[in-house]
Amino acid sequence: MSKKIKKLSFSAFVLFLLICFNVSFNPFVSGWFIRIGGEKAFAATQSIIPGFDDVWVSSNNYNLNWVGSCSYYTNCFVIRRVSDCKLFFGVRFKGNNSSTLLTLNQSNYPRLTCWNKNDIQITAPAIDTSISIIPSAGYYVTTWNNQMLFVYPFDSNIGYYLVGGACNYLIQNSNQFNISDGTSSIARIEKTDIRQYANQQPMFSVTFPTINTMFSDLDTSVSPQITVSDVDNNNVTCKLYLDSATTPLDTKVATNTRYLQTVDFSPIDFSQSDITQGIHTLKFEICDGIGAPITSTVSFTVDKTLPVLGTVSFVTSVNSATISGSATDSISGLAALPYRYTVLNSSDEALKQSNWMSATTCNVLNNLNYMLTPNTLYKLRFEARDAEGHIQSFSKNMYTLADMPSLSLVNFSSTTVEAHIADSNHSSTEYQIKTGARFVTSAGELTTIPTWITLQNKAITITGLSPDTSYDFQVKSKNGDNVETEFSSLVSSRTAVAPPGVPTATATSNAITISWNAVDGAIGYIIKVDGVEIDNGSSTTYVHSGLSPNTKHMYYVKAVTIQGNTDWSPVLKKGTLGPEYTLNCTAGKQVLFVLKASNITDYSQKSFTVTYNTEELEVTDLCTATKKKELITGDIPGTNVIITQYVPGKVTFVIVNPVAQGKSKSGPVNSISFKAKINGQSKIVYTVE
Repeated sequence: MSKKIKKLSFSAFVLFLLICFNVSFNPFVSGWFIRIGGEKAFAATQSIIPGFDDVWVSSNNYNLNWVGSCSYYTNCFVIRRVSDCKLFFGVRFKGNNSSTLLTLNQSNYPRLTCWNKNDIQITAPAIDTSISIIPSAGYYVTTWNNQMLFVYPFDSNIGYYLVGGACNYLIQNSNQFNISDGTSSIARIEKTDIRQYANQQPMFSVTFPTINTMFSDLDTSVSPQITVSDVDNNNVTCKLYLDSATTPLDTKVATNTRYLQTVDFSPIDFSQSDITQGIHTLKFEICDGIGAPITSTVSFTVDKTLPVLGTVSFVTSVNSATISGSATDSISGLAALPYRYTVLNSSDEALKQSNWMSATTCNVLNNLNYMLTPNTLYKLRFEARDAEGHIQSFSKNMYTLADMPSLSLVNFSSTTVEAHIADSNHSSTEYQIKTGARFVTSAGELTTIPTWITLQNKAITITGLSPDTSYDFQVKSKNGDNVETEFSSLVSSRTAVAPPGVPTATATSNAITISWNAVDGAIGYIIKVDGVEIDNGSSTTYVHSGLSPNTKHMYYVKAVTIQGNTDWSPVLKKGTLGPEYTLNCTAGKQVLFVLKASNITDYSQKSFTVTYNTEELEVTDLCTATKKKELITGDIPGTNVIITQYVPGKVTFVIVNPVAQGKSKSGPVNSISFKAKINGQSKIVYTVE
C-alpha cells in the first residue's frame, strides 16, 4: 500500500526529528540519520519487485515527493537538495551470512537519474549500466552525467549507500532485479534508509613557502603552493594576498577535491620595487562557496642588499699575490662558503678563479696553483656573497713586483764596456745602472742624475770610461707601480789601456804601408782595413798591397790586452799615388804638364795633387790659362781653379765650378808650366783625392 508524502520545510523536518525520534549520530558522517522500514526475506532466486509503499512509517515526516507516475518506470520518488545539506537515499542489501557480499544481477539493477533543475520535472537521461562491485573496498561506484556517485558502507553488515552530488536526483527502481549471497537460499532486502549530511569545510595546507623563508631580488619567479581537499567534492576557490592587500595576487579554482589537489599560484617576482626589503606575509584563503573562507598566513623575509665588505687588502710579489678580506650581512647572513678570489688580466679576462670558500685569505700561487709574471699588470678581485646569492666585490689593478736583475760586464775596451742584464722581467721594464755616483743614460753615457732606462735586448754599451781604470757597476729594476727592487751585487772590472795613437802611412801607386807605436801591455794588434778587421799579431806595421793608383783607403788600429781590447785608434785615411808621367827635358827650356778629365760628373769632392822632383824641375806658372804667371796659392782669376797648396815639389788645387746636373765634362782641368833643370827625363806623379 503506497502513501503520498507531504512537503515539509527543512526546519520543520529537523524539529520533528528532534521531538519525535531518538536521534543518534553515526561516527561515519556528521549530521543525523534515520532508519525507516523493516526487513523482508526473499528466496535466493526469487524475482523481487521492490515497492516503497511498505517502508514509510509516516508519509508526512520527510521532505520527499512521491511521483505517482514515472512514465515507463513503475515505482519512483524524488529526493530534493535541502539548504546546504544533502539527502542521501540508500538501498542496503544484506544476506543471512553477514560476511558474504551480495551480488547484483547485471541485467536488472537500481538506477539513478540526475537532472539539473530544482522542480519535479523528470528528464530522460541515458542510463548508466557500468556498476562495478568492489568487495575489498566494500562499495561500488557508478558514473552519471560526468559526476561520480559513490556507494559507502553503512554499518558492520554488508550494505551500501548511494551518495549523490550537488544537484537533484531521481532515484528509481527497475521493475525487478535479482540478488543472491551465493550460499544461502534466503536473502533479505532492507530498503529505506535516509540520511541528511551536513556540508564539511574544505581543508588545505601551505606547502611553499614555509614560515620565515628568506627570498631576495634574485628570486624572480617564485610559485607559492598549497594542497586542498573537500570531502563534499565542492569546487574550492583559492586566493593569494600579499601583506595587507585586499586584492589578491592570484586566484585559482580547485576541482575534484574529493582527492587531494595541488594548487600552484602564479610566480612572484621579488625584484619588483614595490616589494621592499624586510618582513612580509602571504595570506592564503580558500572557500567552497558554502561555508566561510579559511585563511592561513605565512611570514617571509626579502633581502635586497649586498654584503658589507670589511677591510680588503692586496699584496703582490714577483710571481704571486695575496688577497685578504671579510664581509658581514645583517639580513640573510653570509653563505656557508662566502668568499671567492679572482685574477684577471688587463682586458678583464679571468685568468684564474677560486671556488667559493670560507678562507679569508688566498695566495694565488700557493692556493690557486697559478704563477704570475713579474712586473705585469693584473686585476685582483675579492668577492663576498650572502645566503641569498647577493655578491659584493672589490677589485684593484696592481703590478707584480719586478724581478731583481743580475748584471754581467763583457767586452771592456779602453773607454767602453757592455752591460748585460739577466732576469725574468718583460722587455719594457725600467732599470737603473750605476757606477759610484754616476748613472747610465739610455745613450750609454754617464750622468750624475739618477736615471731609469729601458734596454734593448737587456744590454747596453756604456761609454765615457777612462782607459786602464777599475769600475764597480750594479743594477736595480722597478715595476709599473714604481716599486723598486734592491740593487744587485757589485760587478767589478777594469778598462783596457789607451789605444794606439794615429797610425802613419807611406804610399805608392799600388800599396800603402801603415805603422803605429807599440802599446804597453799589448799582446797583439787588430787593424781594420777598409772596414775589415785583420789580426796583425804583435807587429806594429801592416802593408796594404795590390791597390790601384789614386784610390782612397781607411785604417784603424787597436791593441789586445789581458783586460780586453783597447778602443780603436783615430782613423787614418790614405790614398795610393797616381800614375807616373815622364817629361822629356832640355835644361833651361819650358815643359808643360796638362791634367785632363774624361767624363767627370762632379768636381766638388775632388782634390788634385801633383808632385815633382825639385832638382829636376821648377814651377814657372801654376795655371797657364791666364797670361799672368801664377806662383801663389788662392783663386786664379778668370778660371775655376783654386791653388790650395804650393810648396817646392808639390802643388795641390781644386776645381770650383760644378758640373750641371745630369751632365759630364771632359778636357783639360789645369796645366802647370815647369822650367827644366836637366837634360833628359823627369818623373811627375798626380793623385786625385
